[in-house]
Amino acid sequence: MSHKKHPAFGHLSSVWYAQTPPHLQHLEGGTLGKVSQNTNGTVDIGPMQINSWWLPKIAPAGINYEMLRDDPCTNVYVAAWIFEGELLRAKGDIAMAIAKYHSPTPVHQARYLKRVTQILDGMIAAQSKQEASAQRASTPAQSASTSTQPRKQHLRSIASVAAPVAR
Repeated sequence: MSHKKHPAFGHLSSVWYAQTPPHLQHLEGGTLGKVSQNTNGTVDIGPMQINSWWLPKIAPAGINYEMLRDDPCTNVYVAAWIFEGELLRAKGDIAMAIAKYHSPTPVHQARYLKRVTQILDGMIAAQSKQEASAQRASTPAQSASTSTQPRKQHLRSIASVAAPVAR
């Protein structure tokens, strides 16, 4: 599968956009055209609910409020760009990048990571169920695979890594 390179945000962003799972968009709670008011005076914009705090940072790339609100590709590209930057700042620590992607505030980071963990637990449970069904179908005498157990333990621990960050 080939991916178009976004002029402002690069190849990683286009790959991330192409593979953005629907459950991540569901986690953000956004839709095309949606703008959500925050208690701190900022707003979250579009499908990935990009915070308006980012508008001055993305303006040099020619991206504005209306584009974030009304163009799903631009909105998800910006989300990927933000996450990519947080991943670099977190030196590859995915859980910390997820936390920082969401908020610079530790309490919000922890709450977000808890929601991410719940989604991942659901995905792992569904995958385990599929693996068990496939295993039973191919070799009924053997027990279900436990290949997802190490991942599940790691994913359950991500909510504990939220730490203070400054934007």
